[in-house]
Amino acid sequence: MTEKALKKILTMTVMKEFPEIDDINVVKDGDDYDEQPMKQYTVWVGIYPPDLSKINSGDVREKIKEFSSYVLNSKNEKIRVLYYNPKEFS
Repeated sequence: MTEKALKKILTMTVMKEFPEIDDINVVKDGDDYDEQPMKQYTVWVGIYPPDLSKINSGDVREKIKEFSSYVLNSKNEKIRVLYYNPKEFS
């Protein structure tokens, strides 16, 4: 459920602010039976390599963290942001 909420808020906000981003996917690390005290989610940002040079990746990370804080509980949930080339996964 959290993955869907993160994807929706990031798609509506970050992708609008950075139109160079082609896609955003959110994956929960671990499984539902994992007893880890800290849940981690990976935010995969799909952006083509020529467009990556047009944006500041640090600004994108900060925006993603900012908007994710509306959905995540900072005490036991965190995110990491990774970039990928959508052409490689189409």
